[in-house]
Amino acid sequence: MDVLERTVDHLRREQLRALAQHLPGPFADSDQRVAHATGAGLAAFTRIQTRSAWLGPFVDQLSGLMAVERRYRFLDAFPEAPVISMARASALEHAVFGDTTPEVEELALQLGMFTVLLDGLLDEVPDELAPVAGWLHRAMDPDGWADGAPLAPAPSRSLLADALCRLASSVIATVVGGRAWCDDAVVREQFTQATRAAFAAELASVDLTASRGAPGGEVLERVVGKSTHPIWAGSLVPFCVRGWPPGLEADAFRDLAFAIGRFGGWVDDVVDVAEDLRADRWSAVLAVVADCAAALGATHPGADVRPAIVRVLGAPLVVEVVAARGVALVREVEDGFAHLDVDASTVLPVLCDMARQSLTSGLARVVA
Repeated sequence: MDVLERTVDHLRREQLRALAQHLPGPFADSDQRVAHATGAGLAAFTRIQTRSAWLGPFVDQLSGLMAVERRYRFLDAFPEAPVISMARASALEHAVFGDTTPEVEELALQLGMFTVLLDGLLDEVPDELAPVAGWLHRAMDPDGWADGAPLAPAPSRSLLADALCRLASSVIATVVGGRAWCDDAVVREQFTQATRAAFAAELASVDLTASRGAPGGEVLERVVGKSTHPIWAGSLVPFCVRGWPPGLEADAFRDLAFAIGRFGGWVDDVVDVAEDLRADRWSAVLAVVADCAAALGATHPGADVRPAIVRVLGAPLVVEVVAARGVALVREVEDGFAHLDVDASTVLPVLCDMARQSLTSGLARVVA
């Protein structure tokens, strides 16, 4: 373990400690909840597989791809990330409606798988995405959904690109084929806006080079947008199945979804500090640390800021700033629920499970 990895290891531990200290109740019994969510995810996957024969063989081949070369390492997110997406959607469904449905689980699980694949292909293996890029741009334009889901493209030579397109088609078909889409103008408007924003945010997040100097406002907007807009789309899944509940403010719910996305994105960025530095890629955490480095006089105008980030990353003040920012972001989530007058007791534990699982898996990767 090198110096950078030991420093990031400490940063992860301190972020986890600060979050657990702020939310001791929601952090309790995390292992049991994660086990239950994993079981529910497996059950939902099995139900989907009965309608989609390609899905089982696809998952079976993922481990083989990961063994081929390092650029497929984003597949490590399976199955945890899609299961977390499903658990978050189900928790939001329970918070708003008082119960959960298998339809929301299945739709959220597929959307979570799609998001992992899209993010990974764009960042790591864009050459595999290129042959289906035209179809994907058309599919992700809700103006073309009036006649149902887009036809699936011809099978790609890329297993991952082919799965991405199949998942997109399945999610769109499920949404536009539901009663909520046909009968509820609020659902159509919100999911249309969120889909466009999420896809645009993924595309805009590809070139976020850190070595060019301190990040400007546009770069920071793109960094945060990569987390907030996809989470907004995923948070709308319960309403795509059940319709928009009377009295729920659409703008306020969007603000809550953005707060959830900012928090989740921050946790991911804490986990990936070393990886993002080595990939020469800005993240929300690195932007905050860069500000600290500038305040400490460790940076030079126009110079690559990454060496300065590495120098100050382990400073107690910087670690404290990073940990405090994570707590502030989860407080924004709490405030969002309070503004909507919606009970957060089912959702906060899921977010804590996500944070704990992500931050501790980061430690496991370092030790390995």
